[in-house]
Amino acid sequence: MANSKRPIKVTILTKPQCTYCDDARQLLQGLKGEYPLVIETIDINSLEGEAMATTGGIHFPPGIFLDDEPFSYGRVSERKLRRELDRRIGATQPNRMREAEEAFWPEWAARDRRRMR
Repeated sequence: MANSKRPIKVTILTKPQCTYCDDARQLLQGLKGEYPLVIETIDINSLEGEAMATTGGIHFPPGIFLDDEPFSYGRVSERKLRRELDRRIGATQPNRMREAEEAFWPEWAARDRRRMR
């Protein structure tokens, strides 16, 4: 799946000694095997980082931009990120996380899917 789609540029605004920043980097590195991601890291205290944070409404790190559009800041929700990545690549098949949820909570997952349509 990852090689057949247009790459998605992911920019992470970080700062030193930021646990959530480390978590976000680790999550995105793990998702590179499933999605066509090009990951860039920028210090939020740099001139470029400050400008991006201001224009994107990022109040604190980590700030995540997808294709130069603000996505989130603070602790990253893997589920929200996967949904957005699936949407951007036009995925028609459920991802592995959704399949695992359905196997574990079939009734809850079906109800959740109906709400999302």
